[in-house]
Amino acid sequence: MRKKKIFLGGYINHINAQNINCKSIAKHLDKEKYRIKTLVLSSEKIPNITGVTYIKVYEFLYSISNLIAYIRAVFWADVCYVPKHQSTPKIALKIASLVGTKLFTTIEGNMCDTSKRNMMHSFGSLDKMKRYFSLIPNVFGITNYIVENATCGINFQKESLSLGVEKNMFHYEIKRESLRNIIFIGS
Repeated sequence: MRKKKIFLGGYINHINAQNINCKSIAKHLDKEKYRIKTLVLSSEKIPNITGVTYIKVYEFLYSISNLIAYIRAVFWADVCYVPKHQSTPKIALKIASLVGTKLFTTIEGNMCDTSKRNMMHSFGSLDKMKRYFSLIPNVFGITNYIVENATCGINFQKESLSLGVEKNMFHYEIKRESLRNIIFIGS
């Protein structure tokens, strides 16, 4: 049986939600069934994950290097997970459609509620955001709440797709009897 080729579009040597998720997926996918490639940014702290190969994106001439990395990925892969919307080149998404590479992405925050900071701000307008997401046939919210509140014309899958996170990266053994201060960072 031929192994499925999976591309994970996160820079697994830098910390943020999408990158940690891609690193967790890369670590836990069955290497007997899948060949896995993912991105690394520069040469700093490249993790050694058995059975995973890397496409390096260079900070010098980042835009060109990133474009080449994504184009290589869509020609190579059977399935591409593209969670980094601002750094995923649209031309790579169009090429994926032409060559039959399956695409999916996840949405982690507010897309449509204009009373709060939302994804439209990142894209510049609702029309630009709709055009971008029309290139990705499988869009998943990471929670049911996100799926139910995406009412601005992006076609979401009905089921949510939770992110995978290595909880041991954030687990500390300090025991406390009581908490005096709680700080929440997020949206």
